[in-house]
Amino acid sequence: MSKPIDKRVIKTRRRLHTALLGLMKNKNIRDISVKELVEEAKINRSTFYLHYDNIFDILEELEAGFLENLGLILNRDYPVAPEGTGGSFSFVVDYMNLCFGNLPLFQALFGPNGDPAFREKIKTMLTDKVVDRISELTGRQYITARYIAAFYVNGCIDMMLSWVLTGKHPDTEKISLLAYNIIMSNVEYLGANPDIDQWLFND
Repeated sequence: MSKPIDKRVIKTRRRLHTALLGLMKNKNIRDISVKELVEEAKINRSTFYLHYDNIFDILEELEAGFLENLGLILNRDYPVAPEGTGGSFSFVVDYMNLCFGNLPLFQALFGPNGDPAFREKIKTMLTDKVVDRISELTGRQYITARYIAAFYVNGCIDMMLSWVLTGKHPDTEKISLLAYNIIMSNVEYLGANPDIDQWLFND
């Protein structure tokens, strides 16, 4: 059985997390020094090195935590709900609650000073989920569905960033219904055009 982490260790790491996320609002992580970080966190430089080798270790820890929580959301069994309820894409609600419930983390990881490779990993995970859901709703697998899903996911993330920048946090249930209606218009288009893959990709 693994030994529980000391509460003082948790507290120190949280302070470093908070300090880094605060600094990343205005600076790229490559421009943040250990000296600047420990001053922001109000801890000693030697204490920092007891926990991390460098600042990028903190970012990797934060990203890993977000990925773990997102994985838990996407692996849940979300039943296909009746049309018009928004429930078929209810994982969007959980995803947005994850982001809006951790605003400093979301701002840092998805903002202009975040890691582009990390953002792409998140987009891929969400796109895969949307593609699977489109397949469940239509009963078919479309090549075109991946392009629709990518457009949808990128739009959702950019929409959320716009809300964050304006300081607004709409009701996530309503967001889910809005997101559902947007994607369902594309699902209906696929259903009405069963030969769309052939039309797009064959001469």
